[in-house]
Amino acid sequence: MSKKALVIIADGTEEMEATISIDVLRRAKLNVVVAGFDTSSSKPYVTCSRNVKIVPDVSLDTAVQDAYDVVVIPGGAEGAKTLSSSKTVQSLLQKQATSGIIACICADFDYQEARVVVDGNLITSRGPGTAFLFALTIIKELLGEEAMKEVAGPMIMPSEW
Repeated sequence: MSKKALVIIADGTEEMEATISIDVLRRAKLNVVVAGFDTSSSKPYVTCSRNVKIVPDVSLDTAVQDAYDVVVIPGGAEGAKTLSSSKTVQSLLQKQATSGIIACICADFDYQEARVVVDGNLITSRGPGTAFLFALTIIKELLGEEAMKEVAGPMIMPSEW
């Protein structure tokens, strides 16, 4: 059974942090669900921080009915503000803190100089330029170092971080 990841996006999400995470995690054969905040049939997409539009797999309300091995929160000032003020997201993260990994990436979030920090079941990263390393670290934590290397190799990722 494959591991399951949830990536939550909202208007204003940083598109590189979201799409790189989604892509790299899917390369590792994780079952990645992209949940959109505040989407509807009249607006079935999320407009990211640089006007890239992403159509989520499901609504956030549908996504929170399932369990995940990792919940990924991309940054982007407006998207982060929306997600951090959501009672649904807060409840999901409280539950996730006891049952899986929480992974957050945002230039405003991480106060460490390291590009990616793992602290127990929390993974944080600094911004769009660290998105590949962030996603590969999630793979390493969920599936092991060998799986991470198998994904990184074909992408021609540097061997030294």
